[in-house]
Amino acid sequence: MYSRMASRVQRAHVRSLFEELAEEERKHRRMLQELDLEGIAASETGELGPDVKIELSDYLVEQEFRPDTSLQDALILALKREEKSWHLYRNLASGTSGELRKVFDFLAGEEAKHKERLQKQYDEGVLTEN
Repeated sequence: MYSRMASRVQRAHVRSLFEELAEEERKHRRMLQELDLEGIAASETGELGPDVKIELSDYLVEQEFRPDTSLQDALILALKREEKSWHLYRNLASGTSGELRKVFDFLAGEEAKHKERLQKQYDEGVLTEN
């Protein structure tokens, strides 16, 4: 999805954001395809813990993609998508156990980190400009 948007968006800095997000998601897909349970079990999970505050997107209206998407709208779109992915992986983790749960916890943590980074970009690039 992020790759499709990157190929259609007009603004270079928004294209760069979507390309970066697409690469992160490709890494997740490769990780799942190559699923090294021993490596995941030995690593620290990406989970940020129960104190993670991800409320910004609760107050933002989901945006539709347009080729002329602004940075603000692109960040909102990405924030909402990362939040949905985080919820998906958290729900999947709650329905599993053992190594598979660790995989889903790890992926939820990765999505939380993406969302935290996007929130910081939004705070610094959008909120400080207004």
